Amino acid sequence: IIAGLVQLVEITLKKYITMKTLILNPKSEEQKHRENSILSVLKEETRNPRIKFPDYIYFRLEGNTLNIEIVPSIRNTGTVNYTCENMQSDNAAFEGWAICLKAWIEGIQNVTLRWDIPEVEKKNPHYNRFLYRVLKFIEFYDWFSVENDLIQELDLFKSQLVDLSNNFGNKDPKEPASKGEKYLEYSIVHKYAEEFKKEFKVTSFNHQLPVGVKKNKDCFFAGRASAIDLWGINDNTISIFELKYQNKMVGIISELFLYTNIIHDMISGRICPPDPSICIRPCERELYTHLSKFTQIKAYMLSEEEFYHPLLSDKVLTLLNDNNLREDKIGIEFIKACTPENWFKNIK
Repeated sequence: IIAGLVQLVEITLKKYITMKTLILNPKSEEQKHRENSILSVLKEETRNPRIKFPDYIYFRLEGNTLNIEIVPSIRNTGTVNYTCENMQSDNAAFEGWAICLKAWIEGIQNVTLRWDIPEVEKKNPHYNRFLYRVLKFIEFYDWFSVENDLIQELDLFKSQLVDLSNNFGNKDPKEPASKGEKYLEYSIVHKYAEEFKKEFKVTSFNHQLPVGVKKNKDCFFAGRASAIDLWGINDNTISIFELKYQNKMVGIISELFLYTNIIHDMISGRICPPDPSICIRPCERELYTHLSKFTQIKAYMLSEEEFYHPLLSDKVLTLLNDNNLREDKIGIEFIKACTPENWFKNIK
């Protein structure tokens, strides 16, 4: 009996060790030391001692240049390359970190990015979307670039940016069963419609506008179900909103930046919008019928003040809006907004 119990314990331990995820490449002490010098400045400037960096973006200051590197997570269960993963993770949100650190740390004039190019068979729609984000960030900001050995990777990707189209919704979103961010989003549309229209000066609005980009009808960017949380129109302006509830992430900048660029590229014709006649939802039919008339995109971060990451200050918004497209015929304005408190009362 004892021998049997010992064998059972050994088997159980082996299963536990196999199932437990072990990180095999944590940040070195040298890297932590480099980052601590940056963090100390951020903590002092923001008066917030709880600011921390993600585990798999490395930051290094060399003179007036901030080097950002997205490194893979090497685990006993396999390697995770965050350029091929969900962009909502702060480990992939290079735009948010670049903007925030340049805005907060005096003396940073340039920001460079590097990453590990995944193996060919592992390049997926997440990676395509990542490269699109990199290209757009370079287009927006002269102070941002990638390491020289990655330029060819971007050039190869540029040649694929043809025959792109956006998808469309095939049904109206249902009321979420549980309370949370999706429930708040649904409530704003169905319970606070008039307040929302008045607050943000839109004549019509809705939620869950699909932004799953396809190439020759196949998925090109990750997320067939990807969608802009809230959006509205008024005259020549389309307003889009990235909503966050109890989720303090720098990544809100990266998400909003992506969605803004997809809308911009649809208006300018680089991404083909859906045919309005095949759109199931009336709100999408209205949007795409009049898409060519829009000359202004207002891109809102939307949350309560207490739910914003401490780095998301007015100086960050100023830098976001100081970009190469500010004189474009399709104007873009990034805005940080706070929801009226009563919109959250059914969740708290």
